[in-house]
Amino acid sequence: MVHADLSEYNLLWFQDSLYVIDVSQAVELDHPMALDFLRRDCQIMMEFFAKKNIQTLSLVDTYEFVTDLEIEDAEAHLADMFLNKGAVEQTADEEHKDNIFAQ
Repeated sequence: MVHADLSEYNLLWFQDSLYVIDVSQAVELDHPMALDFLRRDCQIMMEFFAKKNIQTLSLVDTYEFVTDLEIEDAEAHLADMFLNKGAVEQTADEEHKDNIFAQ
């Protein structure tokens, strides 16, 4: 499922668990716009955390992480991605790729 309208207002943190709410507009992956909605959801969440000065991956890396069905240990994989890509400020080329991907 893809939320299709994800923002910080749809996330609740309670007793060390994350809850996603307001999923009435969510779509299944076979929906013709599902991947576009997912890309937009990723972009909105990344922009929110970036405004809070929280380190994020590039939009392309975030999208690839979310859609990679081969990842077995998501936390370890994500930590590795931050070590290898996230620690360095986004290059102009990566920013350009993100801007194109966002379109």
